[in-house]
Amino acid sequence: MAKAKVQTQTENETENGGNDRAAKKVKCPVSRKEFAKEAKGLAVTISKGGTQTGNTDLLVPIKDGGFSTGSFGWYTNEKIIVWVGNTPVKVQLAIQATVVDSKNVEE
Repeated sequence: MAKAKVQTQTENETENGGNDRAAKKVKCPVSRKEFAKEAKGLAVTISKGGTQTGNTDLLVPIKDGGFSTGSFGWYTNEKIIVWVGNTPVKVQLAIQATVVDSKNVEE
């Protein structure tokens, strides 16, 4: 699994001089071929909540791939158990991380 620093939009604005919220066109920096060859799966740590002894965080793997829209990125969709107080609750977890402007990348 790849480890990457996640940079939020707010962090990016701060690094680039402040509150410039004007829409800026972002061009996808990788080709589909490069993404398919070089992208690695990601992982997200989810707190399962609750106060049970031995209740550890859950490491969720996220697969790289393409979407039906033509974009590419990472995704997962699975059922997990989280705790609400002392009650286990089954939840559907869906995560999608799309590379910005990847839909417009030429083959």
